[in-house]
Amino acid sequence: MSTPPIISTRRLPPPSRTHRPALLWRRVALAAGVAGTGLLTVACGGGGAVSSLDGVSLATIRIEVDGTIVEPDEGESPNEGTGSGFFISADGQAVTNNHVVAGAGTIEVFLGDDPDPYEASVVGVSECNDLALLDVAVDDDVAYLEWFTGDIRAGLDVYSAGFPLGDPEFTLSRGVVNKAHASDPVLVTVADADRSIEHDANIQGGSSGGPLVDANGRVVGVNYAGTGDTYGVTEQFFAIAADAAEPVVERLRNGDDESLGLNTSEFPVELFDELPDELPDSSSDAAAPEGPSGLWVAGVTEGGPAWSAGIEPGDVLTTMNGVALGVNPGDDEPDLGGRFYAAYCEVIRTAGNGAIAIEVVRTPTGEILSGEINGDRPLARSGTAP
Repeated sequence: MSTPPIISTRRLPPPSRTHRPALLWRRVALAAGVAGTGLLTVACGGGGAVSSLDGVSLATIRIEVDGTIVEPDEGESPNEGTGSGFFISADGQAVTNNHVVAGAGTIEVFLGDDPDPYEASVVGVSECNDLALLDVAVDDDVAYLEWFTGDIRAGLDVYSAGFPLGDPEFTLSRGVVNKAHASDPVLVTVADADRSIEHDANIQGGSSGGPLVDANGRVVGVNYAGTGDTYGVTEQFFAIAADAAEPVVERLRNGDDESLGLNTSEFPVELFDELPDELPDSSSDAAAPEGPSGLWVAGVTEGGPAWSAGIEPGDVLTTMNGVALGVNPGDDEPDLGGRFYAAYCEVIRTAGNGAIAIEVVRTPTGEILSGEINGDRPLARSGTAP
């Protein structure tokens, strides 16, 4: 099976033990160097729309999150990491990736060289488009970026801005758009954005949510993933195109939250072998089961639709409205393009606010649970995983 792309959040190691990266980090190796050609930093000034590369550093933010998630090979694990983002308004609204802030207990934002963090809250998220809108508690008006409105085409000069590898120094790297419509089916194992573009302006862990801008500082896309040396060729980097991201962000601004409240990652069947015999804090001594694949639930937003349905961290979401979310272990060439996030998002978009029938495997006990999200039927035991 093809190796999925790695999301570009930078996970910080817990202070008490050697860090073992999360699922998607483990499966694709990252280069060790920090991207950095054409570094441009300028002194902080007043608020206003940025109109050149010189001002991009003023509107780009570094994000640190803290919380707890459940990982397949470790059980409960600190969710400490960094990502990037950018302001889209003078009053402190900012865009980043959903996977940067999903499951975070606290979110802190850093501006420029200021060592003091600003608190941030989530206004809304779109899980399928991997976008989140934040409200940063700034004291004064800030510089912000505007969306690119031209034709996104192959060969367009672009620049990745952000804080890769957790380095607090602003970085800008140059490249071009390689594909105006990236259709690699492996991308849908991490998100199902309405339109992705492929480029070669280097991004690394910690670049997630940072802006991909043109020479005038306009946002061409929101960086979110890179493949690493997946196919024996040069690295490929992906951004959510501006013409897809902007309308989603506007919907989030207007209160249209596109989320079930889940922090998930794709979970192929062979990874059941890597589960510990007993997940931490489990009341069961049952060994982890072998069984079908789907979406591993790393975290659940308290009060959200999934939380209300009874989904817990460590569950594997296998079907939604009868649609399989994983791959068949017997398939020699599994249909990645129709599984994982592609299927997940198709069901969500079709269901709207209606009830969604779900089936999950509860890994500590090996139980199969059935129920509904946004419905009247909470999860209840319906069988045992094979």
